[in-house]
Amino acid sequence: MNALTIPGGAAVTMTSLELVDLINSQREAGAAELRHDSFMVKVPQVLGGGVQNLLDTYKHPQNGQT
Repeated sequence: MNALTIPGGAAVTMTSLELVDLINSQREAGAAELRHDSFMVKVPQVLGGGVQNLLDTYKHPQNGQT
């Protein structure tokens, strides 16, 4: 696989919500839509133990909601 090179060496990131949107945008017409909760269950099964930070609860810095 080719590495993505960004000027300045910045990391390329996506949120899980963005990934689900991307996956759904690539699905064929009429295919079932991937739900975010299903995605979050499937990722650790596929990737194994190295995804702990994906499972962390997000806390909004402005209003404190989780």
